Amino acid sequence: MFKPQGRLALSILSVVLIASLVAVSFNGAAVQATTGDFSIGLSNTSIAVPQGSSRTVNLYLSSVNNFDQAVSLAYSGPPPGVTAYFNGNGPSQMVASAGGTTSTALTIYVDPTVATGSYPFIITATSPSGLSHTAALELTVIPSGTVLTTPSADFLTQPSPGVLTLSPSL
Repeated sequence: MFKPQGRLALSILSVVLIASLVAVSFNGAAVQATTGDFSIGLSNTSIAVPQGSSRTVNLYLSSVNNFDQAVSLAYSGPPPGVTAYFNGNGPSQMVASAGGTTSTALTIYVDPTVATGSYPFIITATSPSGLSHTAALELTVIPSGTVLTTPSADFLTQPSPGVLTLSPSL
């Protein structure tokens, strides 16, 4: 059997001691692996759509910790007669760009036969690795023929966060 002598024994002992300290520091909180993830959000949390019409909101996909995978998109909640299309008639998926945010258009169509009222509309994004997140939208179906207007820039201004000034021009 080989028994190290002198300096060789001290060198081997030093290597073993250093390796033990390194192993302890790697098992501690000093080193943690980060797992990529994502979040999704909507440009609006509610939308009113007249019977027989459609409206569009934006869906945002944000990378967390350099997540860069495609996620599949699905929706649930609305009654029969309500259909949705992600990015026009395109694929129901989005690809996250590492460290960035991407968006797609979500168009919601309401058949003329859908009863007026409010309905939940939940968008679910799921990654190939099984991560899943949701965004909620309140869908209000209003009678057909209802005119929806958007104020002009002259009418609606927001000089600072939390302050809204309405100034109609006559």
